[in-house]
Amino acid sequence: MVTAVAAQAAGPLLVPPEVSRRKLERELDDWKTCEELYLRRGWRLRQVSDLCIELLFLAAVPVDPTARITVVAPCVEVRFDNYDLMAPSVRFLDPLTLQPQHPGIAAVLTSDGQDRNVLIDQHPDTGLPFLCVPGVREYHNHPQHGGDDWLLHRGRGEGRLAVICDRIWRTMARTLIGIDVHTRWTPPVSELQVRLMQGKPEQLQALAAQMDNAASGEGQPGLAEHGLRLAAQLVPESPPRAVGPPVPGRAK
Repeated sequence: MVTAVAAQAAGPLLVPPEVSRRKLERELDDWKTCEELYLRRGWRLRQVSDLCIELLFLAAVPVDPTARITVVAPCVEVRFDNYDLMAPSVRFLDPLTLQPQHPGIAAVLTSDGQDRNVLIDQHPDTGLPFLCVPGVREYHNHPQHGGDDWLLHRGRGEGRLAVICDRIWRTMARTLIGIDVHTRWTPPVSELQVRLMQGKPEQLQALAAQMDNAASGEGQPGLAEHGLRLAAQLVPESPPRAVGPPVPGRAK
């Protein structure tokens, strides 16, 4: 049940809130059917307040060959006001203050063999970082995407809660593979830079397999024998259960 409190709507009210609430309730019902998979992926539904959902995407990042730390990558607010005449809005938040904040990592999308960052630093309307993919309100509201209207995508289910979360996980949380640390000491000034590294977990798995095969061929102990483990583990890839998109203009 979605609790009715004051929604943080942006712009005119075009869809009766009770209609959007019932469609969101159906999204949350579908979420429960795949909740075990989502938990293994690190998705945490933090709060539901009327037409606003806060989510955390957790990722285990290696800090040395045998240890990992869990980071929030990222924290988002998904807003469903005017849904589904309009696509859901996605905003990145500081997980502690819940204020708008750049997540500090890229959203790496691979298309036609090319990697590109689909997390854009500043939307012309809000001035905030936004996820530049179909199914997200900020994408369809951008003046450069006037020819790619949301109504062309609505029937494909691209604005579904699980679909949006899957895209965030694949482009951001799942791509975190390590930590890069740089230090410089030039008396009397010292400098420390720490950043999260992003890449493809499949490539790490292949590299680990090659190292183990090479070690085995030379009679040397492999990674496991050294007590090492690959921190960027592959998570089950089963997609969310196929459920048809909400019927436009009809409540549950």
